[in-house]
Amino acid sequence: MLEDFEVLAATFHYGQVAGFNTEFVRLTEQGIAIIVFTHRYRVDAEPITKKVLHTFIRGVESLQND
Repeated sequence: MLEDFEVLAATFHYGQVAGFNTEFVRLTEQGIAIIVFTHRYRVDAEPITKKVLHTFIRGVESLQND
């Protein structure tokens, strides 16, 4: 699915099975992919993905205010 992640164009895929949860985000314009695997069934991986995004793309918060 193609949509915005924070303010960046991204392709997403989520999944879960038997105690595992995953999130894949590909930032199309930046050429970056973030993949988060959790070993818990009911854990939201998005906060972890956002922390990774903010670590590698500094200033993404300020893009939201433009």
